[in-house]
Amino acid sequence: MENCQKSPEYYAKKDFMRNVGLKSRHIYNFLQDKLTDDEIQNLNLIQTFRKYLEIYSDIELKESWNIDEEIENYRILGFTKECAEQYVKRLKNIFTKDSTINWIFRIAESKTSDDGDKIFEKYLNQFDGYNDNDDNDSKKKKENHVCTGTSSSMGKSYIIFSDPFGIPPRHISDWGPGYSNNSNNSNVYSEDDIRMVMQQANVSRRRAIKYLKKNKGDVIKTIMDLTN
Repeated sequence: MENCQKSPEYYAKKDFMRNVGLKSRHIYNFLQDKLTDDEIQNLNLIQTFRKYLEIYSDIELKESWNIDEEIENYRILGFTKECAEQYVKRLKNIFTKDSTINWIFRIAESKTSDDGDKIFEKYLNQFDGYNDNDDNDSKKKKENHVCTGTSSSMGKSYIIFSDPFGIPPRHISDWGPGYSNNSNNSNVYSEDDIRMVMQQANVSRRRAIKYLKKNKGDVIKTIMDLTN
């Protein structure tokens, strides 16, 4: 794996996982021992992170009902203390609405594009109680903060992206106002939908629209179709 370790793809994956907030030793062990040369070269960032989470698929996380227990779940999954606290405090009024794994997957997904955090924030704003979060007063500071490495679920209908462990994805209509619903007409797909498919699946605009048509406007199914 020496050649791949020195490749741009290797360093891109390493930097991405550090940016998500994983500890350096977890990143090193994962890239060194868990990925093949071919996977390092060819998997996109979110596919790589899905592979990382699969390592922990047999671990039983705490049924967390308070902040400290949820932070511990993040720590078990390899996050630094700083990043675990930052993420959980941001979600402190709503983290019980879905499993720890799904929230972590969303966080990683939001790091894959320049406007990903804005999309994630828009998603979070639909939850009752989220804007009562005291930590939102410093939201801009948090959005610019980069973490570097040195579960029970009350509502799986809240899944926003493709789930790493096969829980059925929620439909695009659940995103709320401003997002496109089912349609066979590419003109009604929002730019956000098209851009998200292009970024997450690493495909051209034409291909993104083609697969949106195929999946009747369901962004999640489209991304899964293009990346599986």
